[in-house]
This record gives sequence, C-alpha cells and structure tokens, in this order.
Amino acid sequence: MARRIPFRNFLASSPLMAGVDQESMLAATRAMRPRPFRQGEALFAPGDGGREMFLVLAGSVRIELPGDELRAPMALLGPGELAGATNFFDARTPRYCWAVGAERGLAAMIPPVVYIESARLGHPIARNLEQLALQSLLKRDRLSQRRYVELKTTAPRPRWHRA
Repeated sequence: MARRIPFRNFLASSPLMAGVDQESMLAATRAMRPRPFRQGEALFAPGDGGREMFLVLAGSVRIELPGDELRAPMALLGPGELAGATNFFDARTPRYCWAVGAERGLAAMIPPVVYIESARLGHPIARNLEQLALQSLLKRDRLSQRRYVELKTTAPRPRWHRA
C-alpha cells in the first residue's frame, strides 16, 4: 500500500516556501487547498472567473490554448511551477487557456489572500510567488515565441510573395 504524504510536506519542499519560517508556512498552508488531478482533468478553462493560482507539487500540467477544433499545447509545467498567474494579479483578466493534467498529480490551490497578506506583512511568500509567477510567464513567452517562429517558417507563402 502506498504511503500518503501530507499536503504540508509537499508544500514545505516547494520553492514557494524557500526562506519561510515555520509559523508563516503554517499560516499560509491553512489558506491553500490541495487539488489532486487526473490525466486529462482540467484545473481551469478559458473564461473561468477564478483568481487562484495552482502550484504544481507532483505530476505535470499542460497549458493549452483554445483553437477552432483542437487545443494548441503551450507549455508543460512540472513540480514547482505555477499555472494561472495572469489573472491572479489582475482580476479583470479572465482565463484564456486550459490547464489540464498531463499525468496524475497534485497542485496547491493558492487564493489571492495568501499573496495579499504575505505582501502586507513582508513575508518571503509574496516574493516567492512573484518570482514563480514571473518564471512561469517567461517560460510561456519563450515557448510562444518559439512556436511562432516554427509556424512562420512552415507556413505556405502567398503566390505574390517573393522569397
């Protein structure tokens, strides 16, 4: 029988809790919720209004953009990476992509209050969240740029376009 690892132990070993004292970690984990997911299960979808971020603790999550008939894969997130950072910091921004379990795993659902209170109190959790969100956004942008270049080089040229 597999041994269950407590949610707090997953969080304690994540980059989110780097440099965080025990008391702050306990306070933050009370506000977070474990979010187990299965392969193919959506953590969120385009248009969802939720503002929480998801920190991947185990398994992997695929970020996909909606297309006409198929979803276009944007990124594969593993342990220590965040999904949902864009609308976490801007409530006016609806979710524009899918976050789907690429394999079975566990995420921490982080509500905005964790960031707001950590920033107000000057705890490292706020800084860690900002750094993880920035890393996730930069990864997405690099992958978007790479995909754009691939599409541009393989797209058919119009007849009037001279090479």
